[in-house]
Amino acid sequence: MRFKVGGKVLPLESTLNLMQHPRGEQRKAASQALAKTFKGNLRVFTQITNTLAKDKEIADRWRGFEDIADAAISPIGSRRSGRCAGGFGARRLSTAVTPLLRAQGRWFGKSACRIGTATRRFRK
Repeated sequence: MRFKVGGKVLPLESTLNLMQHPRGEQRKAASQALAKTFKGNLRVFTQITNTLAKDKEIADRWRGFEDIADAAISPIGSRRSGRCAGGFGARRLSTAVTPLLRAQGRWFGKSACRIGTATRRFRK
């Protein structure tokens, strides 16, 4: 997939790298190129996403997983198989990861300050 950013045709990786550029104009151009290309390929992404969702639903049914919406005790527990962590282990893992996500949010805030903006804005 290619993206047209400022007259140049770039691959996804280069376009995503521009999203971290110190100049806001570059970030804005990259975000607009991503949005335009993704919007133009919306039907393809929809087909891929629907195919993956159906494939996962079939695999879950074969493996005997309950439907997450029907899980009475915990949505995490309904997705377990015999070789995975139990409900207690899944809750402990969730408890351990949550503070890390908050720290990551603080890191992104510091990153925005480092490149010279209080927040990252890509609006028109």
